[in-house]
Amino acid sequence: MEKSKHMKTLWSILCGTIQPSSLDVVGPFVESAKDFLISGLQRFRPRDEDSNPAITTFSTILGHAIQLKTEDTSELLDCYKKNEYRGTSDQFESLLKNKHLHPGLLVELFQFYLKERLYLLHSVEFLIKKAHNKTHPYSKIFEGFLSAFNSKDELKKSLLTQLKMLIKSNAPQQSGFVTPGMIKLWWSSNSQEILLVLHCLMYYSEIHNLDAEDLLEILSTCGQLSSDIEESFHSVWHMQATLLVKILQSKDNFQTFRFKNSAIEEQLERISNIAEYSPVLLAWMLNHYTSETPISGSKFQQFGERAIEQRVLKIIADIGNDNIFQGESTLRETVCRTLNDLLAVLVSSFDTERLASQADLRAAACSVLRGSSRSAEKFWTPDQGLNFVWSETVAQFPLEVIALLELSKAVAHYSNDNKIKICQEVQQLPNFMELIDNVPDSSLKWTTGGVVVLLQTHYPYKSAGCKEVLIPRGAMGSIDGKYIRWQVKINLFEVALAEIQMLLQQASFGLSAVKFDTLTRVQQVLSFLEMIFPQLDVLAPIYAGKFRQLILSLVERFGSLSTSTYELLASSLKCLAAAVTKSNASEVAGKLFSSSVLPSRNLPSDSGNEILPGVIGIVLAGVECSQGSYPLTAAFVKLTSAFIQADLADEKVAVPCNLFILREVLPFLLTRQYLSLEQRDLMIGISLNWLHLLLQTDSSNQVRQMCVRTLLDSPRGEAESLVTIAAFGSSIAEMQLIKQIDWEDREGHGLVLLRHIRLSLSILNVLLKDREAAGRMSPLEILLSNPNSAGQHFTTVLAHYIFYRFDLRLATLALKVLKSCANRWKNVSLLACLGHDASLIRNTWLDSLESKLEDADLVRTILRLMADSVASQPGLMHMLVNGDDRCFRAISHLLLESKELEALELVHQFWFQRCSPAIEYLKEQPKFWQQLCLPLLTADKDPELKRIALLFQILAIELYNTCGKQINAELQTVLNQLPSHLTNWSDFVLNSLPTSTEKDKTSLGFLLSGWSDFLVMLAHYGPATEVGTRAKISADVLEALIGRAESDHHSPLLGKLAELNWMLQLVEKKSHNEMLSGLGRLLVVVAEKELTSFPARFQVAVLTSAVSALRLRSETDTDNTLATWMRPVSLCVQSCLIQLPKLLLTEVNNPNSRATCITALCLSLLTELLPAVQDLATMQETYLLQSLISTIQFCIHHRRGWEVAETALAVLLAVARTDTGSAVLTQLQLDQTLWLPLEAIYEAQPTVYRLGLQLCTTMLGRQRHFFLEQALTLAGVHQQPITNILLKLRHPSKDDLVIATDAMALLRQLSVFQQTWRLQHSSSMQGVLQAASSAVYYGIAHLIRTGSFSPMMGNSFVDGKDSEAAQPSPAVLELQSHILELVSQGLALLNCYNPPLAALLTEDGIDVAKWERHLSPSFSTPSLDHLEASPSLSFGTLNAVASHTLRILSKPDQQPNQRNRLTLVLEQSLSLLLSQALLYILDPRLCAQEKQLLKRELGAELGSFVESIRRQAQRGLRSPAVASSTPRPVSSTVHQSFLKLVGHIVQRIFK
Repeated sequence: MEKSKHMKTLWSILCGTIQPSSLDVVGPFVESAKDFLISGLQRFRPRDEDSNPAITTFSTILGHAIQLKTEDTSELLDCYKKNEYRGTSDQFESLLKNKHLHPGLLVELFQFYLKERLYLLHSVEFLIKKAHNKTHPYSKIFEGFLSAFNSKDELKKSLLTQLKMLIKSNAPQQSGFVTPGMIKLWWSSNSQEILLVLHCLMYYSEIHNLDAEDLLEILSTCGQLSSDIEESFHSVWHMQATLLVKILQSKDNFQTFRFKNSAIEEQLERISNIAEYSPVLLAWMLNHYTSETPISGSKFQQFGERAIEQRVLKIIADIGNDNIFQGESTLRETVCRTLNDLLAVLVSSFDTERLASQADLRAAACSVLRGSSRSAEKFWTPDQGLNFVWSETVAQFPLEVIALLELSKAVAHYSNDNKIKICQEVQQLPNFMELIDNVPDSSLKWTTGGVVVLLQTHYPYKSAGCKEVLIPRGAMGSIDGKYIRWQVKINLFEVALAEIQMLLQQASFGLSAVKFDTLTRVQQVLSFLEMIFPQLDVLAPIYAGKFRQLILSLVERFGSLSTSTYELLASSLKCLAAAVTKSNASEVAGKLFSSSVLPSRNLPSDSGNEILPGVIGIVLAGVECSQGSYPLTAAFVKLTSAFIQADLADEKVAVPCNLFILREVLPFLLTRQYLSLEQRDLMIGISLNWLHLLLQTDSSNQVRQMCVRTLLDSPRGEAESLVTIAAFGSSIAEMQLIKQIDWEDREGHGLVLLRHIRLSLSILNVLLKDREAAGRMSPLEILLSNPNSAGQHFTTVLAHYIFYRFDLRLATLALKVLKSCANRWKNVSLLACLGHDASLIRNTWLDSLESKLEDADLVRTILRLMADSVASQPGLMHMLVNGDDRCFRAISHLLLESKELEALELVHQFWFQRCSPAIEYLKEQPKFWQQLCLPLLTADKDPELKRIALLFQILAIELYNTCGKQINAELQTVLNQLPSHLTNWSDFVLNSLPTSTEKDKTSLGFLLSGWSDFLVMLAHYGPATEVGTRAKISADVLEALIGRAESDHHSPLLGKLAELNWMLQLVEKKSHNEMLSGLGRLLVVVAEKELTSFPARFQVAVLTSAVSALRLRSETDTDNTLATWMRPVSLCVQSCLIQLPKLLLTEVNNPNSRATCITALCLSLLTELLPAVQDLATMQETYLLQSLISTIQFCIHHRRGWEVAETALAVLLAVARTDTGSAVLTQLQLDQTLWLPLEAIYEAQPTVYRLGLQLCTTMLGRQRHFFLEQALTLAGVHQQPITNILLKLRHPSKDDLVIATDAMALLRQLSVFQQTWRLQHSSSMQGVLQAASSAVYYGIAHLIRTGSFSPMMGNSFVDGKDSEAAQPSPAVLELQSHILELVSQGLALLNCYNPPLAALLTEDGIDVAKWERHLSPSFSTPSLDHLEASPSLSFGTLNAVASHTLRILSKPDQQPNQRNRLTLVLEQSLSLLLSQALLYILDPRLCAQEKQLLKRELGAELGSFVESIRRQAQRGLRSPAVASSTPRPVSSTVHQSFLKLVGHIVQRIFK
């Protein structure tokens, strides 16, 4: 033996189970195995019988047990350790050293040796069988192999030698190491090997004739089987007989038979007593009988008679029905075709009625027709072959109706064409045969020659009430014993309908009236209809409808009698399952539901949790379970599957039927008793097929959803059988396969088990994918993740399926389920589940990745699993890459040399998840980046979109991770070459996007995303790209976006394309006229097509692009380009506003809903556009302003959509900033639409309320008297909110300061019109004035005591009076700005209620008594402690703020805005202080003493202030004023004339 040859691998390669990525490696591999394939079992050299060395080593023990030479035994051990042992080399060596483990290891190696022999024979069989089969991918390789190495019939000679060797072989003798079980296993394997060699010879005879010498050699092996062979004894005889018949049928061999006649007949005589060889005797006889020159003296006639005596036709039927093939296969086709040729010669040459019974002949005909498609095709040749059997059977119709139906089913078994032919033939049968006693004598006219004429119409089924079957008057018949055969055209379907009606009539009188013959005939009719119903529905729909109705009547009639006639009920349901279509499913289901046969809900209003079992459940529990046979349950499951395929929408039938199967059938598939293994396979198969069909329906199907939830939760163990079947394991699957003789027979138990496991895994995969990604693990997943009773995890079983080499689709599917587990089990480690097998699985997966002969699909599936494990199962991934670079080497080879896309996906995951070891290893490979990015640098663009997308994303991630620094030199070279290809790739990407008639593809979206990411990262971190290239790409993307937006197909890819356009726009960092013009055209298209009709992602991207473009445009850009934007933007806003109320009401629990965000974004775009384009005509034309106001009212009323309300007010505010806009808004009567709703939200939504105040302030400032009445209305309505806002400034937050400033600004504007305000709303004016005075007081107190800012900022700042010496933070400066603005507005407001200072100084007609006193005659500094609710201003307060601002202004490096605010506060405070002081002094109501006291106090305070001004001025004059740190003199900041005036007033009046 060659050490490198593993027979299982050899079989896997030959049969195509393993399909390597390149077929070039298959030919050399097959050629390297030529010695094994030609020599076969002879390569396993037996141990010499006389050699009995001392048994000292395990290898010697093994050689003795399996009777193999020492060197071959050693090679067998090496092959087992390398290919079959599931463990490490060290573990295997320890097994060999531990003698206590030798018995178990010996049995395992004994089984391995026998399997290797079987795999080798199967390999030889497959090579011969497929050598001339053009459909197999390796047929040319096989054909060339036989041409090269079988030129002298070496293979044939070897097979004959192997056959004789196997016949003579003896089992090993029982000993201390060879157990009886091993001997029994040897005999079973020996019979299989004999059968396989016979199969090989059978296939070989298809391509090369076997001669007389070969015939004699095979004959010599007949009858030589050992009596120890029990299982396949008859099968070996059957195969020998068939092979000999096939050799004898060759006309080319007849002359050679003549020369070997005596020897052949001698061998035939030897085996003539064995009935199983009677077909050989018959073939020998027919060979001579049909020959033109028969051999004289031959015993062929005697052999023929003996064959007839031994019921050769029954033997032929037995061969055709042999259990070594149960389904369709090439072997069965060959065997049955050979037997068909034998039968054809027999019935063509002899009167079969005299040779054998008609029952045996029909049985033989049915068996060969069911097994051979070619025989069925030849069946219709008139007066030839088995067509004689058909003619004779038809002649007995309807007396032999069962035989005719059986023959029809056999013919129709293989193809739809034969089913159609049968349907046509049985509608025109040439005669009708019945008992002559059934016809009244008065209706018959006897003529000469035994011919009878019917005198009146005869109705054979008149007693059943059926007149469709009739013999017309004048029909002629012939007498055949006690029967009469009418020569009339009869339709089998009419007779079948009559038989069913007769059964229904009998049942109407009770079960005792039903005749067994009638029941049997109807069951045969139903079995026939089940096979041909789909064709009947097309060819004869009227008959199909009649049958359907009668079958439903059978169900209704016999449903109540189910315990005794359940088999008829089962046949009826199976027939209905074949008859159900989408057009009649509801009708059939409704009638079945009314019969109470099917399960049903307990109550019509029930949720479906409790169901009544119906007749189906009663029979299952009471009859079928006890008998171990389940025909009715199987039929019911088939019917339910048919309903699923027909998309039955009737939930009152679908829900209980599917739930019944889920609860009462599926969980007990493996625990119920069965009469036979075939019964069990049938129930498992149809149940799994039902569930698989159900899960393939649309995910919105309610029944599917309910079943998925039930399986995931598995409250009654519904999924346990499913998991158990999926977890049978590779060892059991392979053991069952080895027991199956014909591996092409799909109905063999090994392949049936394989289908069951694959179906279970497929179902589990769907269930795992359907589970919600978030949340706890379902009970099913917990079951899968926990070890079983043997301590083995389900995931380990899945991983071990890779050892099942017969069909690697099983291993691939198991890995897919493992991949689903890896994705969804975030808290379960697959590595931990693999346990001690982790090392074995790692080596096996890596072996597969490294092998050139491994199946390409399996390799790709492993790569996909690894790609998912990078993120979700780091432990598993660490196991694969840990210890050495083996994994990385394999991945690198598959990536760079084999160009596997899945390897690229794995590498993409390495980069995306920042798997440093993998990244570093790959980047260190020579020319890695050059080979990886080669598709990006070629002239011909790769059509594999996903590959290009992955490459772009890898480059983008690499650029992002390196941030453009320390870029690999090789990568830098690639990046330098890429810019010249960018425009071509841009064209490729944009042209790859689907048109309006195409569906979106995931790869296209992935390509667009990868291209977008790469462009952005290249712009930020890559080499510079030419301006023209960037401009062309941006323009192309925008044009593509416009073009696809114009189409009616609003693809989800539009969103990605719009995002790309936005990102390219941001990369440019500025807008230009071309970009603005293109965006304008896009907005026009979007507005015409309705913005809301596009995908949300597209809407957001387009609107964001437009907003960004407006913000990025330069001052040199003209507004003419933007003029075209106003109308489409207005239409888009209007479209959003129209749909907003409905969407807000339907998305109550989602305050940040898609509709809210998009509408707010659209309004933000309009806000940005208004300063540049004041096109009020468009807004008025679209009634946009009214819609905005209505939207604000809606949002306030329903308390949602605040973001929209805020942006809508921002739009109104932007409109109000122009005279024209404010005039238009004035006409909308805001006092009647907005002021009252706003009053209710000043606390809940201060931002919206602020914007309302700002709107009123702006409108009043622009329109003045025209808007004054509406402004005064707001002041009256909002008196309390404004008062509350202003009085909150004692301990305010930052937001309180901001809104108080806006309120103060409004009051400041209103105070300009104090006379009107006083006349119309005197109370509101007085209230807000008092609150404003308090607000100013609080503001001054906070301004002077900077430490009070800390609570506003939420952290500590600096405490105490030294706060002025510290450098304020930006947050403090911002708060100071807000307070200065507040104080400035408040002081200006109060100054409005003072007489002019000049008039007071000149006493120019001022009525002092009518002016209010806003300052109290107090000189205390403001404080925030121990204050009353509404503190009042005093002379001390204003003096304090004036001194404070003066000190700050004297400091260097003041910001201009801050300096201006301080100056304004200083001027306003001094003006108010002096005015109020003069009012007190001039007031005649004060006594002279009070005035003198006031003068003295004011003079002292103000004198100190004036002195401070003087000192600051003198210090500034002495300063060189050259350094930036030198403080600027106050006189250069404060208006000189105002300071002089203040000093003059103080000196003249207060001193």
